[in-house]
Amino acid sequence: MEVVNCSGALKTPSGKECVEENNSCEDSKMEPSQKRAVVMPTCMVEQSASGNTSTVVTEEDGNAIESTTSRRMTLCDRCQDLSITDGHIMISYNKKARAYADDLKCKLVKKGYKVWIDYNNIMKGESVLEAMSEAVEKANIFLMLYSSDYKASANCRAEAEYAFEKKRVIIPVQVEQGYIANGWLGMVIGAKYRYNLVNPLKKDKELAALLNTVDSISSPASTTS
Repeated sequence: MEVVNCSGALKTPSGKECVEENNSCEDSKMEPSQKRAVVMPTCMVEQSASGNTSTVVTEEDGNAIESTTSRRMTLCDRCQDLSITDGHIMISYNKKARAYADDLKCKLVKKGYKVWIDYNNIMKGESVLEAMSEAVEKANIFLMLYSSDYKASANCRAEAEYAFEKKRVIIPVQVEQGYIANGWLGMVIGAKYRYNLVNPLKKDKELAALLNTVDSISSPASTTS
């Protein structure tokens, strides 16, 4: 069974339209067996068919490994070309902030942006450091979902410091209530505005402001060309 949160019309790289109809979300030319049921509020797809596996990045190992669990995808994955290109938006996050990363990725893809995120773009057997460095080098915007766990992660630190060194546009997004960045992380963030997605009184306003900032820096056309 596959489940996905879907809203709005999207198109696959081949030009097919993903449509929402009668509480299901499907490619207009998909077989009936491929229909996806809508489930709120997440955007994740769980595939239970045998043989489907996911690529998982571990912080202990320098390479991507293949998981024995069912592959987790999103409608956003189906409706964009996942190959890496110059000018994409890179989402940097710690695994504990996965829900925030998924939500932002879906919102950006639905707006037409090309998004790089580890579980889609790091292939089995590929060097994690090579993949991350290429992602930073080709990024137009570096979305940094920061927290105490982000600061403690060696891979997150490598991504953030390299983005800082390469003078990428870094947009800090706070995903831990009450956390104040310090040390190397505080230095990378500096005086940049910190969007807060964990305060329920501010979340909607902050999310809208974040998306507006992305729009002011880039455009969907510039990340999909």
